Amino acid sequence: MRPLIISMVVIASLAWTACTVAQTPIPPPTDTPTPITITHELEIILDPVDAAIVLLNPKPSREGVMFIAVPSVVPNKGWEVEQWAGPVHGEAGVSAKINKTSSQTVLIRIVPTNAEPLATVQATTVPPTAAPVTIDPATAPAPTNAPA
Repeated sequence: MRPLIISMVVIASLAWTACTVAQTPIPPPTDTPTPITITHELEIILDPVDAAIVLLNPKPSREGVMFIAVPSVVPNKGWEVEQWAGPVHGEAGVSAKINKTSSQTVLIRIVPTNAEPLATVQATTVPPTAAPVTIDPATAPAPTNAPA
């Protein structure tokens, strides 16, 4: 009888251990990461300045962090858009599209209606690390007026 009681106690304790579920530890809450803000500048230069106003309509893109800026020019009476210069595409008279993946500059030339076209403007790229050139008058060579 004694072995039967011992085996019953062993079976009962094994059954109790098998039915007990260990609690899963709950991890502490983590901070929500802050989204990274990327800022790109868009400089729009009107030539001449008083000939029009520019309306800017940014449109988000599904291609990562890029967005498309759509500047539209509203010329004053007697003026019209002659030329867009810079990183623009899809020019359609008073509007164009700019894919914004970096800081950029766009020039919009406005001319009087029925005016002769001016010389075309060539876009140039200036590296962002360019520093202004300074000349020290103490070490600069003196100008010469000698005939050649």
